[in-house]
Amino acid sequence: MGNSKRLTLSLSPEDYEAFESTRGKLGLERAQYIKHLMAVNKEFKPPAIRDREIIK
Repeated sequence: MGNSKRLTLSLSPEDYEAFESTRGKLGLERAQYIKHLMAVNKEFKPPAIRDREIIK
């Protein structure tokens, strides 16, 4: 993992608890769970990004 990069993520206490709870139930490490979320939601675009594309 010589080319690994660090990611800092800020969450509300409620979001953090939901993240940790679900991650724990799945038995995944944090990095594994984030990779899982990214793979499952490849087509997801947050409203801010969708709106930016409409405004152009």
